[in-house]
Amino acid sequence: METTVCPYHFTHAPAAMAKFLQVVGLVPVRTSGLEYTLLRGYAGYVAVHGTDQAAIGSGNETHLCLATPSVDEYIKHHEDTDLELIRWDESWGVCAAAIDPNGSGVWINEVDHDLYGYQDVEENNEPTAEVVMVRYSKDFDADREFFALLGFQPAPGACPEWEQLSASEQSGWIGLHYPDQGQPSYRQEPRFHAVGKVPLVHLSFQTREELQQVAQRLTENGYPAQIVTDAVATKIHVTDPDGNRVEIHPSLKVA
Repeated sequence: METTVCPYHFTHAPAAMAKFLQVVGLVPVRTSGLEYTLLRGYAGYVAVHGTDQAAIGSGNETHLCLATPSVDEYIKHHEDTDLELIRWDESWGVCAAAIDPNGSGVWINEVDHDLYGYQDVEENNEPTAEVVMVRYSKDFDADREFFALLGFQPAPGACPEWEQLSASEQSGWIGLHYPDQGQPSYRQEPRFHAVGKVPLVHLSFQTREELQQVAQRLTENGYPAQIVTDAVATKIHVTDPDGNRVEIHPSLKVA
């Protein structure tokens, strides 16, 4: 069953965040004006949502969300597995939540078949960045087993503190990262009526361009970027409009 990463980033500055992501290498595909923009990567999506009109979500946090063409077909596909799914209707469509090892609900959104007042955006450029949702995990085995039920399998190159999972060439990535600084993997959300706990992730990216090219474009557009090399990898460090440090790595698919 087709599944794509589609993290929802809630921000007090949605227009600024959407602009930043375009410079990173994503392209907008749907918008409601200034408060919401859906951007497509070479693999995966990011939804930028302003907090002024959000039913859930606090400023400067990113929720672990997935997208699929049909939630009902998705549930049917998983009915004989150990995956615990909760389904409900929203005003704009159907949603589900998969209960993860933390007891929080990974949202599974249905790809919109009706614009519901949103507007599609004509794509003038091809995306070059792949979306990575970094999940801070204290138990890689439990998370690996859970995400396998969702169709995500490990990629080569895992180490004790980092492992990447994908469902397809276009799915984007889930990165399991050991929480060495106590980063939260979920928070309580009393307004989240389906479960009550929201899984949190950190936005990261992989690029199919040369790192120097991306770093130069970011810097020229007002986002000072630095290429750094540590014992593990060479990558870009840049700060997004919400003040978060974002890492951009070379794509695993480009040798």
